[in-house]
Amino acid sequence: MIVIRRNPVNRLAALIRKPGGISVAAAIQAAEDNLNSVREQCLDVMDEKLREIAMIVSRCKENPAPKDLENLYALGNGVLEVAGVFGMNPLSEAAFSLCDLLDRFKTLDRYSYPALMVHLQALQALRTAPDANGPETQAMLEGLHRVVDTITRLESGRA
Repeated sequence: MIVIRRNPVNRLAALIRKPGGISVAAAIQAAEDNLNSVREQCLDVMDEKLREIAMIVSRCKENPAPKDLENLYALGNGVLEVAGVFGMNPLSEAAFSLCDLLDRFKTLDRYSYPALMVHLQALQALRTAPDANGPETQAMLEGLHRVVDTITRLESGRA
């Protein structure tokens, strides 16, 4: 068997090693400038995803369609991605928790509208939270993790 190994050229590494090339600090600053140039546009897209999540949740009070749960997962993942890129870590963690909850709904064949609603409310609150690292935020995130864990414990009879 023949194995072909390819080593793609890393342009940033090449620029840094090149005599007179770009410094690490300058490369980081350029990347931050690029991100800042699209920040508002990306946050607008994320806000639209949050609105879509709210719309879907509003129609999922009982027996949600599998497609709605799939769409919620995709939207939650999109919020996680944008929030993560822009350092909105609590919002990203809440979006991850939503995706985890949706995974458990599917895996355990169990559904809880209140658990879904709590996640929606947390996402909305964290999007505009003035102190993203405050004790209230940490308590909210811990609460989301407990909600997800409770879904699992209920299914296994350990509630």
